Amino acid sequence: MIKPKSTDDLALSVIVAACIVALCVFIFWPILKTLVFAATVAVVLTPYYRWLERKLWGEKPRQWKQALTAGIVSIASIVILGLLVTVVVVVVVDNFELLRDFAVKVASVVQRWLDSLGAQVDLKKAVADRADALLGYVQGIFFAATAFAVRVVIFVGSLYFFLRRGGELLKNIRQSLGERHREVLARFTKPAHSVLYAIYVVHVATALLTFVLALPFFVLIGYTEHLIFWSLLCGIFQLVPLLGPSVIMFAIAAYAFATGDSTAGTLCLAVGYPFVAIVPDVVFRPIMMGRNVKLSALLLLLGFIGGIVSMGAIGFVLGPLVLTLLAVALGFASERMRAYYGAKEKAPAQ
Repeated sequence: MIKPKSTDDLALSVIVAACIVALCVFIFWPILKTLVFAATVAVVLTPYYRWLERKLWGEKPRQWKQALTAGIVSIASIVILGLLVTVVVVVVVDNFELLRDFAVKVASVVQRWLDSLGAQVDLKKAVADRADALLGYVQGIFFAATAFAVRVVIFVGSLYFFLRRGGELLKNIRQSLGERHREVLARFTKPAHSVLYAIYVVHVATALLTFVLALPFFVLIGYTEHLIFWSLLCGIFQLVPLLGPSVIMFAIAAYAFATGDSTAGTLCLAVGYPFVAIVPDVVFRPIMMGRNVKLSALLLLLGFIGGIVSMGAIGFVLGPLVLTLLAVALGFASERMRAYYGAKEKAPAQ
């Protein structure tokens, strides 16, 4: 490892490195989101990649075996992601008219309540317009995902690289820092990993559990004709913090009571809400996250919404990540300021 001979050499090295990084960002800007997405996925997959590597080849596998394992994990990841996106889009599109009619009917129930209060809002038309816009957005994502095959190749290649070399890069960065700066880096890396783990692993696992729990419930209330669709909708809404499938349960309950089906409405509130909406969040999610990891649901929600609005689909991941790192930075700065001014007040007057 080459050590700088003076602070000038160190400053020059930092400036050159910063210029190279800026140049790379400028050149690769069109695919930067894909690279960042691959990096965030690699952070979560690396422990599983290392585990699979040990199971297949032992503690110290050869280079080609490591490369083969990384290739398998990378290709399997994109295949699973593609299948999930395809299934969700196909089910939503095939059942879109059902979803649109249901949303309009629920809006009509709410509209009557608003009319009784004297509010001048055409909620029914607004919901129908938003539903049509949602269909166009979902179809656009699907066609865009299928059209950009080059981005898929870039993602797989980037994921492969980060799985193979990501740990080594992070180790080199840590070694190049002083002890105090390593502590600062550690303050950020743990929350960042927790957020990515929450998004990619816990959120998805909780959504899958919600989907499974919703299946028998919708059979119970007689929604068997579109069983997969309603269960999948609950799973999708589970990805949204604070709201979750509770929105679906309350909407179905409101519609059931308005149409005279008091049995289905009561079951939605007495069985569906606690069984489908509460159990995954209150019981399953804390077990997956662990007791030592605490993330603000409100911060995640703001990150999801703000990230998607400002960055598109990648904002679903980067939004919560950036907001969490901002909260950590503010907390760290506050601690340093309190320590600084506290020490200054305790210092004897000269």
